[in-house]
Amino acid sequence: MNLLGQEVTEVFSGRLNRGQHEITINAGDLSSGMYFLAGTIGTQSISTKLVVLK
Repeated sequence: MNLLGQEVTEVFSGRLNRGQHEITINAGDLSSGMYFLAGTIGTQSISTKLVVLK
């Protein structure tokens, strides 16, 4: 999401088995700026900041 709360891209959609996972984000189509990554783990929603500099 951008700072206005608009979804700009979907990084991953699906279910993963329990355990540790790594997801690669292709920021090639994103402009420089601050974004938020948001997701759900079980019933818990999480978010973190992502800064793109080009």
